[in-house]
Amino acid sequence: IDPVVCGAQIVTAIQHIVSRTVDPADSAVISVCKFQAGTKSLNVVPESVELEALIRNVKAALEKAVGLGKNISPDLVAIASNLGEPGRLAFNVGE
Repeated sequence: IDPVVCGAQIVTAIQHIVSRTVDPADSAVISVCKFQAGTKSLNVVPESVELEALIRNVKAALEKAVGLGKNISPDLVAIASNLGEPGRLAFNVGE
């Protein structure tokens, strides 16, 4: 099982959240700003992947529409689970 493949699928899923849930007249962005896996060894499958994303929007009401926090957590963890990886997701609001 390759956590890098799992992480890549999660990044792809995150990129679709705004385009599928926010009115085009509104403004929202989810950016995956960190994708870290493994060490300097090129021939070793890493044990884990760490992703960090930033969510920005103009209207506070968009947070509900985009499904932030607990609403998207199950979907992203399910992607990891379906690929045989244990998934954990944590949201830090306001950092």
